[in-house]
Amino acid sequence: MRDPGDDRRRTDDADRRPPARDADEREPITLLDPDCFTFTKRLEAGFEVFRRELDRLDESEFVRWSDEEAFDGEWLVYPLVEHCRPDDLDLDLERNRRRCPESVRLLEAVPRLKGASFSRLTPGSRIHKHRDESVPGVIRGHLGLHVPRGCNLYFERDHHCWAEGRLLLFNGQETHSVVNESDAPRDILMVDLALVLREAMTAGVSWVPWCPDV
Repeated sequence: MRDPGDDRRRTDDADRRPPARDADEREPITLLDPDCFTFTKRLEAGFEVFRRELDRLDESEFVRWSDEEAFDGEWLVYPLVEHCRPDDLDLDLERNRRRCPESVRLLEAVPRLKGASFSRLTPGSRIHKHRDESVPGVIRGHLGLHVPRGCNLYFERDHHCWAEGRLLLFNGQETHSVVNESDAPRDILMVDLALVLREAMTAGVSWVPWCPDV
């Protein structure tokens, strides 16, 4: 004979469990573990090359980000791979690539790289809260090149600081902002990278609409 207490215990246990969330209500992962992705070692290994060629550039060779309302101060970019730049940026991409040949060579060897650009935020500047352009199966990466103290990347729930020579990966569809409260420029290599299903599952990525199983 079934013990009526079993039903009561099951009911009590159910009452103590938190309500189930729909998939689109679950909190997304702010930062991804770079060790889960094959492209991380290649990008971090190129740190010295990227920084050396960046340091050869004059700031006048950079262009201001095209959306003037997106930032206060000076947000300057130097695109190296086509897909990373808006169409309304006025620049000579081929000249940029000729000026940084070693960087371009390293970037072209990175699996599933979709875009790359040096990004500079000058002292006292800030990038307002925003979301990156939505591209299915693509994540945003920042490789720290020059990171003075006082520079931070803010999300709704937390904030992070870049480390020179280290890749920081995140979901660009999460609202984020950037500040440079130092007295020196903050320089990063900004990259867009396509995921594959195996890596996405290993990293616990649930917010990517799709990614190929290759």
